[in-house]
Amino acid sequence: MKKTKVFVAGIHFVGMQNFISECTHELEFEFIPESALEYRIHECDVLIPAMSKIDANLIEKARNLKLIHQWGAGLDGVDIESASKKGIYVANVPTANTGNAESVAEWAIMSAIALSRGFPNIQNNVYNAVGWGCPVGTSLIGKKALIVGFGGIGRSIATRLKPFGVHIYAIKQNIDANLALQYRLDAIDKLSKLEQYLEIVDYVFLALPLNDSTRELINSQNIFKIKKGAFLINPSRGAIVEKKALIDALNKNHLGGVALDVFWKEPPEKEEFFDMKNVIVTPHIAGVTDVSYKAIAFYVCENIKRVSEGKKPLNCVNC
Repeated sequence: MKKTKVFVAGIHFVGMQNFISECTHELEFEFIPESALEYRIHECDVLIPAMSKIDANLIEKARNLKLIHQWGAGLDGVDIESASKKGIYVANVPTANTGNAESVAEWAIMSAIALSRGFPNIQNNVYNAVGWGCPVGTSLIGKKALIVGFGGIGRSIATRLKPFGVHIYAIKQNIDANLALQYRLDAIDKLSKLEQYLEIVDYVFLALPLNDSTRELINSQNIFKIKKGAFLINPSRGAIVEKKALIDALNKNHLGGVALDVFWKEPPEKEEFFDMKNVIVTPHIAGVTDVSYKAIAFYVCENIKRVSEGKKPLNCVNC
């Protein structure tokens, strides 16, 4: 029996192979460097974009491709319109109730606490036997946090923040007053009101997808409206923040600290702020945990099976 050929676009996120192999032995699974994808995309039945750009040119060269399935939620790099024209399904994995949103939220809370307490630089006090009992950390108790984007990830962050005694504000494009009650929010408001909340909060969590309306949402016009000394935490997409504006705000000591799990290019070039004492960077692993990967692998395998049987995939964005 012919195996379904699954290509992963790029050579990163290699941990997914171990998890998808637990689901089925009927797949031929291969990581393809982005530079070779153009010449080999015609071979595969299923394509996992990872963080690679799947544009109209690539899709046009795909002869056997039946399904483009993201390993997670973000599809900002996929030309969905071109895929639809060729009859190729495009699907992703919902963030809520799969362990993905919960895992990203754990990373966000970890980052907030680490920045507040001075990690990673604080360890140097121990290594160098200096500054014992210093610095005085910032506690989450009584502070104010803004969650920009209140889908699965934003709600998971709110759920985990509340026990720390944080006042929580949320920005959501389509306001649902019931969410304020359910998640015990101090307020929920539209994106147009973003700046008035930036001025009063101590933590800004970005938890929204990248699209035309969110690209460089945090920019040179509003980054200095963020309360001085506040912390910016981004596990979403790098381009939601204007790079130059972020560097400027860090160099001028306007922000108390920044945590980034995502970048403008991945893997990124070495940025000038990587060595700053109030910056935490991680290699796009906020949602990479045993729990999330098991759920994602199950979802991907189920949809590969459905498409091979002539059925529409679950969570299809162009069906």
